Amino acid sequence: MGKISNHNKILIPLLVLVLVLTTAFSGCASRTTTDGDDVNTDVEGGVIGPWKSTLQNKEYTKTEPPQLADQIMDMKAENADTVGWLVVPNTDINDVVVCDFTDNEYYLRKNFYGDYDFNGVFYADRRSKFEDGGSRDGIGNNTTIYGHAMTDNMENDAYEIKFGPLHNFRDETFAKNTPYIYFSTAGEDMVWEVFAVFFANRNKVAYNRNDLSQEEIYNMVKNDALPRSIYNYDVDVKADDKILTLSTCAYVLPNGTPTNYPKTHYRYVVMARLVEPGATLKEQASFKVNKNPIVDEDNYPN
Repeated sequence: MGKISNHNKILIPLLVLVLVLTTAFSGCASRTTTDGDDVNTDVEGGVIGPWKSTLQNKEYTKTEPPQLADQIMDMKAENADTVGWLVVPNTDINDVVVCDFTDNEYYLRKNFYGDYDFNGVFYADRRSKFEDGGSRDGIGNNTTIYGHAMTDNMENDAYEIKFGPLHNFRDETFAKNTPYIYFSTAGEDMVWEVFAVFFANRNKVAYNRNDLSQEEIYNMVKNDALPRSIYNYDVDVKADDKILTLSTCAYVLPNGTPTNYPKTHYRYVVMARLVEPGATLKEQASFKVNKNPIVDEDNYPN
């Protein structure tokens, strides 16, 4: 079955009204850059600045690498745009990932079934590759997954929606206890080791590009992602590593400065490298806090 997006024409005026009303609330909207790539321009969300986690005393449960191929195939039978499943341990991020390979806007405000949903669904960048069922050899060099974050205020009920809990990586205790992310496809269950957590002006850093050469992506990681990371991870990223990039909304920078959301190009990003099959997994991540990460100037509007 393909995309499930047929709606009765009588519902269109109602949906337009709903869209107008909901833009008054928190979340991520979208516009298009001059090169035709999708960017999120968001509406206001609740924040605390400077950001302070309440997770220091939380009990963490180790998550074993999940076996996800069967449920991915089940979801693919419901929607042919299904490309994988994403799990971020110690959070409620545990859901299907879709991709429209022609349009980054398609799933921005749709759910898995193609129906209007302000919270959207996790979706991969249109430039992604999932050949050979999405095996490690068939995926692209940099797979980017987008999701909305309605707020980075942990006391806000909307924090748990979609990629809100991704902001947990801003807490040292959480980051140390969450060294891996699991993104799997129908072709292979895969483990990804986190190596960067950063904020960037997406007009200056090509962190979401999968259509660059492997060398260009490696140079982007080395010259742009790592210097901006709030942690200096003890992870040796190599030139031939496959990269997983999770991108969402940014409301408050590490220094406590608001991003002037929605009038901002800042994005919050978590990057990880693909781990070799059978590798021994760490109990904790090893890193030092980066006391002077690069902070871009915003250039909104441009």
